[in-house]
Amino acid sequence: MKKLLIVLSLFTTLSLAACNNQEAAPDDSSQGTITVDQEKEALQKENDDLKQKVSELEGSTNNQKNEELMENIRDTLNLSFKVLSAMSDKDFDYLQSVAAPDVKISKDSETLTTEIGEIPLLKPINLKELEYRGYVQESEDKFQIALARVSPDGSSELYIDFIKSSNGWKYNGHITN
Repeated sequence: MKKLLIVLSLFTTLSLAACNNQEAAPDDSSQGTITVDQEKEALQKENDDLKQKVSELEGSTNNQKNEELMENIRDTLNLSFKVLSAMSDKDFDYLQSVAAPDVKISKDSETLTTEIGEIPLLKPINLKELEYRGYVQESEDKFQIALARVSPDGSSELYIDFIKSSNGWKYNGHITN
């Protein structure tokens, strides 16, 4: 009987211990769930922060590209007017100083030789008749300004080409219609 009582009390003790462990296990799993939820929230917050940083970086990159584009337009447009003025004044020294290496200027025949061929210098253009029509950026180092000479008789298009060199934009010829 003593053995039976000892076995029963041992069985009861083990059963109670097992019950206590079962009750503790849900607490551990709920704590585990809380920890997983906290980690999930922390990762979502970190993800949101990283998305915001990426957006800011993309925005600054777009701003830099826009600023660079505006600078290219400004530089080539200003150079266009200077080239037109130099052609009107037959300032061959200035034209040579802003011409791309492949552009050859002939004072005698008043022509330019470019990769397209030989083209005459433009006749004097009244700036009041000149309109800006747009630009084409073919690549980082090729830019074209589109202008039009508008008069009561009609209009003619003028496309002035530029290439970028180590020391800025260089005149690379022009095309008219």
